[in-house]
Amino acid sequence: MCIRDRAVEIEIKGKSLISGDLAQQKEPIKLPGRIESSFQSSFSLIQRIIEANNYLFRYSGCFPVVAESIADTVAEKQIPLSPVLYKLILFPDIVISEVAEILRGKLRVDFYKLPITQDTNVVMVMNNYVVPNEANLSEIYNKCKSEDNWLYLNFLLF
Repeated sequence: MCIRDRAVEIEIKGKSLISGDLAQQKEPIKLPGRIESSFQSSFSLIQRIIEANNYLFRYSGCFPVVAESIADTVAEKQIPLSPVLYKLILFPDIVISEVAEILRGKLRVDFYKLPITQDTNVVMVMNNYVVPNEANLSEIYNKCKSEDNWLYLNFLLF
């Protein structure tokens, strides 16, 4: 069963949220810890711009995305995960559920000792909001990309 075929209900800090109901989320999720990505703090703005522009030139039509795990436990039934960061070059016509599938596959290889299966939900979070599974990557990228041309996403495992 593909993740986009089911709603993912999670409870964060006592609030029940359903991935896909971004419009109904009145207030953002209060995530503890960092606001800035470790990728942003590790490299200067100019270095990040150069790298993103190189990817945009080399892979025209694709978008540079940084996906980083939320290491802090913010929800019940969350699978604990050490901080991990993936740089992805993605086609614009995919939806967030396909990004979640890509991340699940990478995590199954990198963290083979964790109980990551096809039933493991990867919930994408951006700017403290759960990103709907059916959201198109090109729309999100065009609205929410950073000044360095990277799109920064966080994710949780359930």
